[in-house]
Amino acid sequence: MTKIKSVVFSRFRNYDHYQFITEFRTRINKATPATLNIENKMPGFNTAYAELDTVYKKNDSSDFTPLINGADVKRDRYWVLFLCVCALQLWAPTRQKLRLPKS
Repeated sequence: MTKIKSVVFSRFRNYDHYQFITEFRTRINKATPATLNIENKMPGFNTAYAELDTVYKKNDSSDFTPLINGADVKRDRYWVLFLCVCALQLWAPTRQKLRLPKS
C-alpha cells in the first residue's frame, strides 16, 4: 500500500485538489473502507466528493473551458520560454569573454 507522507494543500490549485481527492477516493475504494476501518466516515466523504465532482463536471461543460485550457497551455509555454531565455543570458558567454572578432 502506498503511504502519503505529507501533503501541502495550500500549494494545490483547484483542479490539483480535485485530482488528488479523486485519486485518494480511488485508492480507498480499491483497498475497501472496511479494511481501512473508515466505514463510518465514507458516507460523509462520498457526499462531499459528489458535490465537488458536480462542480468540476459543470466547470468542464462551459463553452469557455477549451479557450481557458488553451490559454493555460500557452501561458505555461511562454513562461518556460522566458525562463530559458533568462538562463541563456545568464549562462552564455559574451563576445568579450570569447574574444571573437566583431563581424
